[in-house]
Amino acid sequence: MIYFDRHVYSDSVKELYYNKAKTQYIKLDGNIVDLMRRIKDIIGKDSFSNFFQSVNSEDNFKQLILMPANDIKSIAEIIKKRVGNKEISTKKMEYRNIQRLKSVYTTGNIMQKSNKGQKLNILLTNALGVTVCPYCNRNFINNRDDKLGSQMDHFYSKDTYPMFAISLYNFVPCCSICNLNKGNKEFWINPWIQENVDENEVKFDYLLKSLTDMEITIDGGSKRLADTEIIKLNAGYQIHQIDIKDMLDREVKYSYTYRKELQEIFKNAVNKRDETAYENFNQMLADDEIDYLIHGNAVFTEDIKNIPLGKFKKDIFSEIRKMRDC
Repeated sequence: MIYFDRHVYSDSVKELYYNKAKTQYIKLDGNIVDLMRRIKDIIGKDSFSNFFQSVNSEDNFKQLILMPANDIKSIAEIIKKRVGNKEISTKKMEYRNIQRLKSVYTTGNIMQKSNKGQKLNILLTNALGVTVCPYCNRNFINNRDDKLGSQMDHFYSKDTYPMFAISLYNFVPCCSICNLNKGNKEFWINPWIQENVDENEVKFDYLLKSLTDMEITIDGGSKRLADTEIIKLNAGYQIHQIDIKDMLDREVKYSYTYRKELQEIFKNAVNKRDETAYENFNQMLADDEIDYLIHGNAVFTEDIKNIPLGKFKKDIFSEIRKMRDC
């Protein structure tokens, strides 16, 4: 999973987005005072006061639009609980002024609104600094001039939770395949919320069935695996067996003997510069440099948000290295 920095959007970007959202909502005859009253009815008076502290409806509207992902999650859980306990009906989501929030996204097409010639969806994606899909870590989502390279997923579906339809931190730019597979289904792991990161990470491995057949396997926490099932991640990654075969072929090509020869070259290069450095020659560093030359940067970098298959290649390389040490 690729996580987003919750502070990534500058105050100017947030203010710009809020003003666009408010303008479109009013254009669609949205009534902010009635909207906030309806939300209070849905989540309950006590819960409402926990998330919306102002007595001014417009201030609370701004809080809704720029609400942190953790608060969105908390309110979504309150709604599910109240619906489950039959305290409220899902029909309350059909209130006109709540549905108009969704209309800002659909009819109002807010993401196509421009600022200085740049569409909002492109501006927001660029501000995130992410060029690879956060859900699958396979496909590029970078923009091409004025063409959006990603699709905007609503982490909490705009159909089920229309009150979050234009909340800034409910948007997750992702690839079209993940967006299509996810649809209105709910994920457990939110790219905007970094919690239990190790537990919620996936681990890639491979299983050799024969000399010519293998299977890529994915392991991890139950919640993360449930999310991967929704977007069919395992099936999507099977095509990358060819990448594993390539990495294994490189291990054979650059054998132990070849590596030792390269290490001697490194040692001699160091010796020519500094005899003391030669005595302190770091064997592990030499191994890493050789691996870098053979397998590239992807197997070492910790920041995978702009490297397609970054996590996959790191995990597979780790397994290959274990075999080498046996």
